[in-house]
Amino acid sequence: MSEILIGELVKTEDANFPVLNSDITPSLNNIQEFSDEWLAIRFLYQKDKSGRGLSPRTIESYERDLKRLQIFLNKKRRKTFREADSTDAQDFIHWLENPDDEFCSSKRYKRTDKNWKPFIKMPGSASNGLSRISIRQLSATISSFYSWMVKRRYLTHNVFGEEKNAKATRIKVERHLRDDEIKAVNDYLADVDPSDDKKARVLARQRWLWFAYFLTGLRISELLTITGKDIAHNNVWSVNVIGKGRVEAEPLTLPSRFIKELIKYRSSLGLNNMPSENEHLLLSIKGTKSVTDRTSAHRIFKSLVRDVADYVKINELGINKEMLNDFPDPVSVKNIRRSSAHWLRHGFVTQLFKTTSDIATVSKMARHMDLKTTSQYSHAEAEKQQKILDQFADGFR
Repeated sequence: MSEILIGELVKTEDANFPVLNSDITPSLNNIQEFSDEWLAIRFLYQKDKSGRGLSPRTIESYERDLKRLQIFLNKKRRKTFREADSTDAQDFIHWLENPDDEFCSSKRYKRTDKNWKPFIKMPGSASNGLSRISIRQLSATISSFYSWMVKRRYLTHNVFGEEKNAKATRIKVERHLRDDEIKAVNDYLADVDPSDDKKARVLARQRWLWFAYFLTGLRISELLTITGKDIAHNNVWSVNVIGKGRVEAEPLTLPSRFIKELIKYRSSLGLNNMPSENEHLLLSIKGTKSVTDRTSAHRIFKSLVRDVADYVKINELGINKEMLNDFPDPVSVKNIRRSSAHWLRHGFVTQLFKTTSDIATVSKMARHMDLKTTSQYSHAEAEKQQKILDQFADGFR
């Protein structure tokens, strides 16, 4: 079977499969009917009865998941999507948990890069596989893809539907930083005194990225697409954002602190207080170029949590920087070091519930499409329910 990966398809105009918010789509010309690529394109660019399709961000995420499956089936089984059986489905889940070294890279690349691999080698980790949460999300994508093929009669049954109860089980509330860990980040940002201009700019950018995420609950993809024209002030500050699963921009109210931190960041670069109409919010160290790719934003955030983890470790153990590698991380450091930018979105929702127990309001600010998603974070709501149930139960004698 020829190896033509989904992410490497040439994009051309195709009126039958338009991408939302874009004039270019992968073409089905010269692609064999019912091949992996043909099926993937039809799935990714499908439309519902109202004419709506998947958002560009969802397409990007689904494409990554399908590419992982294609690599597994192609390299490990020499099979196509439609040739996979239930054993392949089970083995695929195990592969996601513990992949072979040949499928891992030591650094992140864009999926269009020839060096891209499905997994990243994590320093000090016993396994290079995906987390349980990531596997759950990926499994949902693959199951949806196979259900779509069954519905279109390209297959007779969904072999990945049988994996619903695999180890990729649902976790009620996803990971976030605890209060003491959030305080550690804030302490680091306040205490560190950069030794030169470049380090000062690095710290300023880390600080801005931290507050940009934490004060708004913005997703990485959302933050990176915002430009000056999206920010408005009409009694309150707001920004237009195209959220997950949506195709139209919606106004998101911003706290005043967000604007203050943006001005502080831009001031450190010698720039005007507010970005110009087409200027992005995250910039290069010198402030001359926009940062718009997720990989770069991820690296900036990981550099922050690495520095914070080292800062906490040095202070807690009473050691100097040169001795960091001589001692294992204390428990207080491990969660900080493995955190990601998306944790701040979960942290944003969790912290909001410490201010209000109004689930509807929090759901709107978090831009959740379902109140059930928001209610998972509400400890106050759970306590309220328990109180009601206790009163109910105490009524019986």
